[in-house]
Amino acid sequence: MRTQTKANQKRTSIADDFALKIVKILDEFEETYDRKFSSLGQRVRYLNEIEITRRNGSEWDKTGIRRVIERVERLRNETN
Repeated sequence: MRTQTKANQKRTSIADDFALKIVKILDEFEETYDRKFSSLGQRVRYLNEIEITRRNGSEWDKTGIRRVIERVERLRNETN
C-alpha cells in the first residue's frame, strides 16, 4: 500500500466508514426480511426509497453502490 499523508488517511478512513455503514444497512435489510438483493439495481432502489444518500447528498446509482461494495470487500480481505 502507498504511503499516505495524514489528510489522505483521514479521507480514506471516512470513506471506509461510510462504505461499511451502507453495506451494514443493506445487510440488516436482508437479515430482517430474510431476502437477498439479486441486483445492484435493487440495492439502489432500496437506499433511495429510504432516503439514504451518497456522501455528497445525491441519490444512489449502480456505479456508486458497486464501488461501495468493492471497497468493503477490499477492506474485509485486508483484515483476513
